[in-house]
Amino acid sequence: MKINCIESKPKILIFVKNGIGKNKFEDILWGIEEEGIPYSVMEYSESSSCCLAGAAASESILGVGLGIDEKKITLNYEKLSADDFIFSIDVEDEAVKKRELGESAARLVKKIPFKCKFLK
Repeated sequence: MKINCIESKPKILIFVKNGIGKNKFEDILWGIEEEGIPYSVMEYSESSSCCLAGAAASESILGVGLGIDEKKITLNYEKLSADDFIFSIDVEDEAVKKRELGESAARLVKKIPFKCKFLK
């Protein structure tokens, strides 16, 4: 899946399926902000979190993307295929897990080790 989006500034791209409220992924944004990396959230009408994450990673200048659908939140990296991913968690997982996923996305950009206390 190729989503054409014109992004000229380095940032983590977060592609969210339409209708998913920010309250479902706000902790991820806080995790990214804690690590000091910019991000951009964009809505799309259809697709799975895995496809959205792959597309976001391939479109991001930083090569890191997150995809969010009604069930899953997925982190991907440009060097992986759209079917592969680094982490995937449930949308309903606890806030600390979501925050750690955001931190992990930012740490991937920085090329430093993940903290990963809760992610598996």
